[in-house]
Amino acid sequence: MTQTLATFSDSAMTAATVVYALALLAHTAEWASARQVTAKAAVASPQLVGAPVTRSATGGARLAERPPDTSETPLERSDRFGRSGLALTVLGTLICAVGVICRGLAASRVPWGSMYEFAITGSLAVA
Repeated sequence: MTQTLATFSDSAMTAATVVYALALLAHTAEWASARQVTAKAAVASPQLVGAPVTRSATGGARLAERPPDTSETPLERSDRFGRSGLALTVLGTLICAVGVICRGLAASRVPWGSMYEFAITGSLAVA
C-alpha cells in the first residue's frame, strides 16, 4: 500500500510540474498580449489621411463605412490567457497538494525527511 501511495505521489508531482509549465506559458502569453495593449495605447490617434471618401446624395463628402471588426482585441486575448493561467496554477496547486499528502501517508510522517520531500512541500507552500 505504501509503495502504491509513493508511486501515486511521484505521478502527481510530475503532473503538477507539467500543469505549472503550461500555466507559465499561459501567463507569458498574457503578458505578451498586455504589452501589445500598452504599445497600441502609446501610439498617437490615427490620421484620416488617405482614408476612402464617398460622396453622399447631397454632395457632401463622408468617410466610407467599414464593416465592424469582430476579431478579438489584444485586451480580450490578454484577459483570456490570464484566466487560463490562473486556472492552471490553481489546478497545479491542487495536484501538488495531493502529491504531498500521498507522500506523507506513504512515509507515515510529515514529508520533510529528505530534500525531495522538503522541496515538494516548499513548492506547495509557495504556490
